[in-house]
Formats: sequence, structure tokens, C-alpha cells
Amino acid sequence: MKSPEVEWKQAVKNNMGPHANGEQRNRIYWTPHKSRKREREFVEFLALRLSGDLVNQRFTLDPKTLDSELDTRELLACLEADRSLPAVKRQRCIETLKTLPTQIRVAREISRISFDVVVERHGRIYYWEFHEKQHRTLTVDRPEPIYGPHGKEEFRVPRYLQRLIRDIWRIKAYPDLTIVWWDWFETHRASYDPSIAFGFREYQLPGEFSFGSFCSR
Repeated sequence: MKSPEVEWKQAVKNNMGPHANGEQRNRIYWTPHKSRKREREFVEFLALRLSGDLVNQRFTLDPKTLDSELDTRELLACLEADRSLPAVKRQRCIETLKTLPTQIRVAREISRISFDVVVERHGRIYYWEFHEKQHRTLTVDRPEPIYGPHGKEEFRVPRYLQRLIRDIWRIKAYPDLTIVWWDWFETHRASYDPSIAFGFREYQLPGEFSFGSFCSR
């Protein structure tokens, strides 16, 4: 059986082949979900504007990125300074984080982590997240796993905290990340001209929660 790292390297190699006519077009990886109508509309818009080929499959991520663990002290500082997230849920996040180790791992297997959209252009990979309301309202209480250093110990936290932890982790582990909030997209769709660029970018309405502001505290 191949290791996750070997499988990832082979997947990247397979994904980067040119088209039959020799043209290297943008490839847009996305796995459709029947319940995510807004996400589908965004991805179809993105594929059209970026002149990309829509690839109906999940992009294989590098398993080594799981070694980038999150410091709960930094996340606590951001939560304590925040005034945009729902106050009650924010406080519950703070209380739960104080019971966890200072270093946490988001998953044991890279297959548990994904991005809404992955764009491949000229051999370089760019990541996109289309965030809907639940990413800032902290909904869904069911227990989900998060892990201690090296993934050795499992802790159960509310789904909304697991989602928040993963959102922050993606920003830190994948520098070429673009976040587009659903309500910003609905408001600016007619004038939005998406582009592929290095670094972190986020599009949100004025006065609304943003991860860029949250992480800068």
C-alpha cells in the first residue's frame, strides 16, 4: 500500500499534464454537493471567469501540511479580542480551548481536510473557500474530533469550534488562499472579476466578521 505522501506526489504529477492540444489551461477542482446551491453558482461563475476546465474530483492535498499544528494560545487571544462572533458561542469556544493542549492538530489523515475549490495554473496551486453563514454564526453543536500534538490524543469539541479551528489552520498552512463570503458575492457578483494571485485574500461586506481581521488581532 502506498503512503499518503507517495499518493499525493503521484496525484500532483497526474493532475499537471497539458491538454491534448498542448495548451495549459486552468483546472478547477470541485466536488459538487446537492445541498450547496450557492456554492455551485459560485464555482460555475469562477470557472467561466477564469476560463478554466471544471474537474469533478477532490484535489489531493499534501499530507505534510498536517504537521503544521495550531497554537491554542494564539487562537484564544484572537477570540478574546473579537467582537464580531456571537458572544455566547465565542465564550464557549474560549472555555473549551482552555481545556486543550497548547498545540493542536486538525486531523490525523489529510483525507479529512479539503477546500471548496482548488485552482491549478501553470503547475502552481491556489486554494479558494466559499464561506456561508455558518462560518461566522458558529452553528452546529454536535461533538467532532480535534487532536493533540502529533495526533496522539483525541478531544471532542463542538462542530462550530472544529470548523473555526480548521478555517484558521487553512489560512496559516496554505498561504495562497482566497476566501469569498456568500453575501459579498451576491452583492458584488455583477462587478466581481476574480483573479489568480499569490497570498491571502478575503472578500466580505463592511462591518461583517472577517478572518483577516480576526487573525490580525
